[in-house]
Amino acid sequence: MDFGIWALTFDIDLSFGFYHLDLTMISLSRIKRLSQIALTEPAYLGEQIRVRLLQRLNLGLSNLSGGYSFALRKLWLVLTYRCNLRCKMCGQWGEKGRSKEFSKETLEQELSLEELKKVIDDVSSFKPSIMLMGGEPLLYKDWHKLAKYIKEKKLRSEMTTNGMLLKENALEIVKNIDNLNVSLDGPPKVNDEIRGVKGAFWRVIEGIKLVNETKKRLNAGKPYLNICCTISSENYQYLKEMVNLLEKERISLDLLLFQHLEFVNLPTLEENEKVWEEEFGVRSDYWRAISGSSGKVEVSLLLKEIAEVRRDKSANVRCLLFEPDFNEEEIRDFYKGRALQRFKQKCFAPWLEAFIYPEGNVWSCPGLVMGNVGEESLKTIWNEEKFRHLRRVLNQRKFFPVCSCCANHWHNWSG
Repeated sequence: MDFGIWALTFDIDLSFGFYHLDLTMISLSRIKRLSQIALTEPAYLGEQIRVRLLQRLNLGLSNLSGGYSFALRKLWLVLTYRCNLRCKMCGQWGEKGRSKEFSKETLEQELSLEELKKVIDDVSSFKPSIMLMGGEPLLYKDWHKLAKYIKEKKLRSEMTTNGMLLKENALEIVKNIDNLNVSLDGPPKVNDEIRGVKGAFWRVIEGIKLVNETKKRLNAGKPYLNICCTISSENYQYLKEMVNLLEKERISLDLLLFQHLEFVNLPTLEENEKVWEEEFGVRSDYWRAISGSSGKVEVSLLLKEIAEVRRDKSANVRCLLFEPDFNEEEIRDFYKGRALQRFKQKCFAPWLEAFIYPEGNVWSCPGLVMGNVGEESLKTIWNEEKFRHLRRVLNQRKFFPVCSCCANHWHNWSG
């Protein structure tokens, strides 16, 4: 079991008081990953320390700040709703995906390159990392120009992709992306069944190999190459088989990440909708799109798969992570739909993160629109009344019913 260690404790003397800030517990596996990256990119370790300090500073001051935030750690740019796959568990295009209900006009909406550059200019002083995502971000025709601009502004560029277009874009990815997350959900037959396209697995593998070959040819240390596998009822019994196949294909990775699937049970969804209607006057189609259950998962078999993957990690994988890094009891509770006590802590994602969608809407909590960058700058929206009201509500409530089901909350409290 990965027990982790407690990071540094800081006493910060501010002009209006003295605050004791205790940094989050960071898992040993994450510390190992940070140290490995620091060998090739020393500035990255300093950036992670800065992020942790800002995270805790915002948290320490949140009750006094009136809902203001002094930092934007990460900006997620959803470049397009369009996607070339139909993954079963996806909240956008899956069996209950919200994008399937959108009009043709909505699906075709995308911010222009110039509009996105203005967003980058607006928040560059915060020094956030910028995640390009979708839909499928490689379907956005100017993605590489945007990524290049992000690098010119000396910001960290990241991308999450289904990998189907890696071969066509390998050179621009190596030139312009710092951190590349590629989705893969099992061995060939399982992956292709989940993703709805025959041959998808091998197409992604070929793309990953070409990215690695291009890095070697250009003597480039980046992008860090990560495979992200979402654990679901469709693939939980095939995790070790996928790892074995990646090793057989000699796939070199900086990170192999297994993510437990976001889902919210119906009682929690109903409770959350009551709270949001009371506080914000809205319901969230995002959470309805992933409502239900995790499906039929034989937990004892999943635990066996996880243990085998941990024990026999490939030598070609620098770091292996499970997110959240549940212990055995938490895994059993999670797949029974029970709320996890570890994540019943204050959510501070709205102090640190924002999403911008293709029509320009700004989110922090999924489904809560804080403004639109076509009408106001993100820097203005970030501390306007809607955002400050959300933060003040969280100061009082600490978390919403759905927070224990939310990946953004997991990231912040799993280290």
